[in-house]
Amino acid sequence: MTDWTAIDDPVKRLHGFVSGFHATFYTYIGIECGLFEALVEPRTPDELASRLDLHEAYVRRFCEVGLRWGLLEVEPDEGIDQSNREAAERPGDRDRYAFRLCEPFVRPLADPDDAQYMGNLFRFAAVHLNEDYGNYPRYFRTGETRPFVDRGPAFTDVIEGTTRGLQTIFVEKLIPESLPAFDAQLARGGRLLDVGCGTGHLACRLCDQYSDLTVTGVDLDEDAVDRARERAIDAGVSDRTTFRVRDATTAAAEGTSPFDAAVLFMSQHEIDEDAREELFEVLDEALADDGVVAVFDEVYPAHPSAFDRSPFATGVETQWSELAWGNVVPTVSEQRDLLASAGRTERSRTTFADRFVVYEGVVDND
Repeated sequence: MTDWTAIDDPVKRLHGFVSGFHATFYTYIGIECGLFEALVEPRTPDELASRLDLHEAYVRRFCEVGLRWGLLEVEPDEGIDQSNREAAERPGDRDRYAFRLCEPFVRPLADPDDAQYMGNLFRFAAVHLNEDYGNYPRYFRTGETRPFVDRGPAFTDVIEGTTRGLQTIFVEKLIPESLPAFDAQLARGGRLLDVGCGTGHLACRLCDQYSDLTVTGVDLDEDAVDRARERAIDAGVSDRTTFRVRDATTAAAEGTSPFDAAVLFMSQHEIDEDAREELFEVLDEALADDGVVAVFDEVYPAHPSAFDRSPFATGVETQWSELAWGNVVPTVSEQRDLLASAGRTERSRTTFADRFVVYEGVVDND
């Protein structure tokens, strides 16, 4: 007979999945309504609702539920006797509690300018992935895909927001510490091909970091390329950047002079598998003899035992969330084969934040 006094582990785990769903949308609402930013300082629900022009009943429940997720903490009025439980629960006393965003979550949830800010990731999940997942049953039956290109300005906004902080870390920390050949090549100046340049944030940051560098950025998203051109003007590097609505293989083949380096930041897995191989074959001809290829991306496990281990687990989740886009996350061996197609050998490989891999390919002269 089943013991109904306890819930077994599989059911607990599944309830955890549902709990994570609620937590994702809770966090999205806190970001979208400005609640987390306002809760950097302690406020009562009444004060918070008035400040943000929101309904107090919703705001009160938001604050209380935040205690359940461990995102908020409570600061009772000094007049409440916390040693007396019954006194603390008298009617009206809960109106005297102020809530505050817990300090460790201020940067990722309340500071959009911080490199650790994750607000756009929750927007991406709650709005865009939510729409895709609703269509997955149909996609499973029809085999159709819905590519990520040209999904509109709101999608471009959120993708820019989710990658901007990572690109800052890539330029300021990972290149100098983990990609020595790529760093040295950029420091010498020359021409860089930015494959999947998006809105140009990475290209502009690289131009700012390396004063003699020129960048050609290519992307299939016309809106993103338009924004990249505007960003370069605002950053004062428009004379050192060129942005084109073009597939990378064509752009590399059309180059009038060799590129000294190429970078694929979170774009390698977004290129169709056949086109991906063709691109790297063309890079073999398009790069200078000492040209370097640098990649920041996710990686898929080659063996079932690695599906729940870092950094592969992130690649598995990305593969699932972008399945309807037609994207395919490569394995380590597939990444190395691509470098070999470009006449390059992997020089270094680093795991970042247990989620991403950063590596470079150079010509092996040995």
